[in-house]
Amino acid sequence: MKKSGLSDFGIFPKGREKPSSDYPQKEKGAVTFSMALFSILNTTLFLLLLFFFSPVHAGGGKEGDKTLGETHYSPEPQYKANFDYSSQYVPMADGVKLAVDVFLPKKLEEGKKVPTVVYFVRYVRTFQLKAFWRGLKKIAFGSVSEEEVKFFNSHGYAVAIVDLRGTGASYGHRDMEFSPQEVDDMGKMLDWIVKQPWSDGKTATTGISYTGTTAELALITKHTSLKACVPRSDIWDLYADIVYPGGIRQTPFVKEWRLTTNALDQNELAPLGKKVKTFVKWPSPVDGDKKGIQLQEAMAQHKNYDIFEGLYRIRARDEPDRGYGAELTADDCSIHTRVKDVEASGVPIFRIGGWFDGALPNSVFKGLWNTSNTKRVMVGPWDHGPGQYFTNFTGTKSKEINIKLEILRFLDHHVKGIDTGLDKEATVNYFTMGEQQWKTSETWPPKDVKPVDMFMLEESLSETKIAEENSIEHFCDYSSTTGYGEKGGGTRWNSLTILYKYEDTYYGPRNAQDNLMEVFDGPVLDKDMEITGHPAFHLNVSTSTGRGHLFVYLEEVLPDGTSRYITEGMLDLDFAAMTDNPDYKTCYPQHSYKEEDMISLQPDEFTQTVIDLIPTSYTIKAGNRIRVAVGVADKDHFDIPTEDIRPERINIKIGGENGSFVRLPVSSKEIN
Repeated sequence: MKKSGLSDFGIFPKGREKPSSDYPQKEKGAVTFSMALFSILNTTLFLLLLFFFSPVHAGGGKEGDKTLGETHYSPEPQYKANFDYSSQYVPMADGVKLAVDVFLPKKLEEGKKVPTVVYFVRYVRTFQLKAFWRGLKKIAFGSVSEEEVKFFNSHGYAVAIVDLRGTGASYGHRDMEFSPQEVDDMGKMLDWIVKQPWSDGKTATTGISYTGTTAELALITKHTSLKACVPRSDIWDLYADIVYPGGIRQTPFVKEWRLTTNALDQNELAPLGKKVKTFVKWPSPVDGDKKGIQLQEAMAQHKNYDIFEGLYRIRARDEPDRGYGAELTADDCSIHTRVKDVEASGVPIFRIGGWFDGALPNSVFKGLWNTSNTKRVMVGPWDHGPGQYFTNFTGTKSKEINIKLEILRFLDHHVKGIDTGLDKEATVNYFTMGEQQWKTSETWPPKDVKPVDMFMLEESLSETKIAEENSIEHFCDYSSTTGYGEKGGGTRWNSLTILYKYEDTYYGPRNAQDNLMEVFDGPVLDKDMEITGHPAFHLNVSTSTGRGHLFVYLEEVLPDGTSRYITEGMLDLDFAAMTDNPDYKTCYPQHSYKEEDMISLQPDEFTQTVIDLIPTSYTIKAGNRIRVAVGVADKDHFDIPTEDIRPERINIKIGGENGSFVRLPVSSKEIN
């Protein structure tokens, strides 16, 4: 990470990071000490703000200089990597005022008009520092990194960052996240942007996580200014892809997310750490609000919906929170139910995700399958953000791909009309772990991928189905987890929000956890096997209570017996029924997760179901084995059933016509 000297904050010009040597010795010593002190404080401030407010999160690797394809698009900046800053309120249709920061390229020529990159943020656009620190830095960046703003400014784009209704310095309150009201506000803000004297009438949206989701939701407005959209780690299905994967509530994540958003909405920054409280005063007031009077008025209106409490009042995706007046469902606020409008916008979309980004790799491909205007996809060996680079085969945190350059290439092509060579390249770009190679495809899964079924036998997997039907009894252990460290961190789930990321993303040997589950090992592979796509576990199962949760892990076993994590899936058996009428297209069987389709099994009653695993691209090496491990809990990341419905044992049917098996998406060149 580049260190920040005083010159980075405009105190001294570049090249003069210390006073000249002609100072008297005593004065020189005093100045040097002062500069050293301020440099240390300055660097500390920079690192703290990066840690707590960077959307890439702590532990996020720095970007490399590689780009995808053969073009290696890397244009020279048009402006210095700096900006002219202003901030103001913009009234919405109902009179509620939203705060927007505008960053223009430094010394933009008079009368020059430029396109605008727009971010609609939930986690505060920028912060004002306390008085002592304000001389060093006027604002501290929040949801969007300063580096990213300067990057787009330097390449001839204005940047607008908007505090959504009920957040930051904006007025109003929130009835739900990603609400229809929020989308309406986006359209009004785009109206305002294109009327500004510096705007050329063209806009593009981008962002990470929540901001990535609002980037895509903005397309619902069908605003004529929108020319490109680049959602990163966005949430396409709010229920299934983040808060209830497999119908199981992801309570620890939602709890930490609520803690973060409540702290930001009310400016009660203590939960974010004493050091943040030391440096940060509050969200940046708009220009002219020197005493923060309007800011305080706005924050007093932030009586926002408590999503944590709300999730305890619902279980199904279409179930309204009847304990709250608005009675919105998760589906009311999800992209997937409004996808026709996203597609009708015609705005080109570039979807970016990571293989270890919670369950959000599903969102990338659901978006691809269901929107004809998705023009480009990139999925790498990253967690949420993309933040940290991780595979079983490398220890580096650095990302070799320069993601900002990839985004710039897409924007220049679709917003500025520059031929960047994108039309000559495949739609899908994905990284295959194990081979450590980037690959391309026009479709997902790639056309050379074929299903290979491996049938469960007692403690083993076989490509041959056996005629004899049997069942395996497993006594449940609820202490299993995917995490490590004191709090069970370091997983794909922990990367979803900063306060939840207790450790760097890392999956070590799984053997201790495998001992708590039912394990099925395949034969030793005589050649490499590339698994690319969506593995699916076809399961015939019963439990001693007729209820319960199931967690399935796909792993690689080395010759010395060490097991490595590849991917996972989960299911609440109350949602075990498959649907013939899914809400959207996928390449695997689906559950509806709707109230009317919930089932009530009797104790020890068998049911056939499918657990779809989070997609991956992974090559298992020759000499190693495939392992499937089946458990009943991930105690550090998902709810555990209450004692009255928690099963003591499960039974898995094997063999015969209805025996359990795993369907693997295998590259055909790897099939014997």
